[in-house]
Amino acid sequence: MAQHIEHFATADVDRPERLEFWNRIASETFCGLSIDSERESFDAEMWRWTMGDLTMIRPRSPNAIVQRNARVARDGGDRVMLHLQHAGSRLHSQAHKIYTLRAGDVILTDSNEDYRVDLSGDNDMLVVEMPRRDLAERMPNLSDVLSH
Repeated sequence: MAQHIEHFATADVDRPERLEFWNRIASETFCGLSIDSERESFDAEMWRWTMGDLTMIRPRSPNAIVQRNARVARDGGDRVMLHLQHAGSRLHSQAHKIYTLRAGDVILTDSNEDYRVDLSGDNDMLVVEMPRRDLAERMPNLSDVLSH
């Protein structure tokens, strides 16, 4: 059963502190995550919840660069992330490969590898982080479908 769904909005924060606030929320949610944006008035919102071992977020944000440092993320264990692009587009770079995602596209990523996401336009997505072992039990070819 889902726990309480949290909602975070940069509109509730003074303009000069919005990106710092967003980075704090993002790194608390997924270890090793950082966000940079060129906009002076970074305007974003996120819903966050958990179901068992699943951590889920639905962020909406403007143009931004999202990076994950896997060395920091490993503290969270061996995990996989599913990214479902709802609106906007992005370039997802991981293990020397680049993927373009548009509305309706899905990608599975390995949390043990660094990645970078370049968000274009106003983005809306669902991100689910889960233990690798649980997915591997249901999907024996998991290593073949991960974006590495």
